Amino acid sequence: MDKLFVQFMGRIEEAKLLSNGFSHVYKECKNAGDFYWVDFKKDGVEEAALPITKGTIYVSTFFPSHVFQAFLWAESYPDLKVVVGGPAVKYHLRGYPSPPKNVIIKSGLAEKEIFNKERENKDWGIEVPEGIGEKICVSFVINRQCYWKKCLYCGERYKGRKGEYNFDNSVAYLKLPENSRKRWRVWLSTPCIRRNFLVNELPKLRRDIVYNYTAFMRADKAVINALKVSLKQCSEEIGDKSLPFTFFVGVEFPSERMLKIIQKGITSDNVLKLAELLTFYKCDFHFSFILGWNILTRTDVKEVRKFAEKLKRIAREKLVVHINPLVYGPLAPFKTRAMIVNKSKIGVVVGYELGPYKYLTRIPILSKEQRELNREVRDIYVENFEPWTSKRRQSILEAMLGDE
Repeated sequence: MDKLFVQFMGRIEEAKLLSNGFSHVYKECKNAGDFYWVDFKKDGVEEAALPITKGTIYVSTFFPSHVFQAFLWAESYPDLKVVVGGPAVKYHLRGYPSPPKNVIIKSGLAEKEIFNKERENKDWGIEVPEGIGEKICVSFVINRQCYWKKCLYCGERYKGRKGEYNFDNSVAYLKLPENSRKRWRVWLSTPCIRRNFLVNELPKLRRDIVYNYTAFMRADKAVINALKVSLKQCSEEIGDKSLPFTFFVGVEFPSERMLKIIQKGITSDNVLKLAELLTFYKCDFHFSFILGWNILTRTDVKEVRKFAEKLKRIAREKLVVHINPLVYGPLAPFKTRAMIVNKSKIGVVVGYELGPYKYLTRIPILSKEQRELNREVRDIYVENFEPWTSKRRQSILEAMLGDE
């Protein structure tokens, strides 16, 4: 055994989360080496030892801390070649920090990156580790690119260039192990779910052993219209029950002026209509909002208050609200258009920390007036929704907004 395909485990609500980064190349990996699951805690894996000390390990990473764990392995095993890829590399690490010499960074870990060949089949698979409980969450990639790619602050606007690896997957290729004792939650992995998937694929999703499907979604008119048709069809099939779907929607800032500035391509009315639709069909949904803008006006704040009051009346118990800090990614020697438009100087805070590695996040430095406006908007969300924010993001928000 000189090739190991390393994947991480964690938790998401009541389910065991498997970051199954090699499922879409399952057969190729199975023929080339062995799979190895590691249980990842906040401060790294419980057992840092690997079953091999020479050869090559391919590490699929979802969080920056996964990448740092791979770096620690590389330092511990200097005779290993450590190939690191996955979303954490694509979206977060842009060259910082410098990896050990025996680390190779890849933009992804697919056929092209691992086996130096194009996709030959779409056989999806997974080996489930022993003793992890009945409820399991896995991801299934349906697309790797956003169809909008115009939002001012988002890394997706820089993706999709010539030569970037991309594909579309049908749910027909999702082959979950047939074990009646397991119940599955499937993350439909895509930057934002597309209209054609909602129309052609969503009604085909199996609901016998899968208790929930989760995906990112945009609140634009085309998606809302497609969703109306799909949810109606699904509802007619299962009757008066909650549909097994959870959608994450980035609203960002619900004033019309700000939505235009950040080039979101939606209106606050679109968002409210989507909330009405998802509530009617008893779907769970998460709306996320961004704070850290240095260009807010008093009118923006008034619009947020009106929007929040309307959304609260519509959404009731099915909505979860998230507040995220506006960040510009890790330390890197360039300015994005979002920085320029936001008219702020740049500060740096620690986003992740694992062993000797620190993930530095760039945040806007706000004027006193703008900090007050942002805090007022935050208070509106808190009063109406009791939002959820991770400890890491909460600490960044506190640094950004000047909280005592």
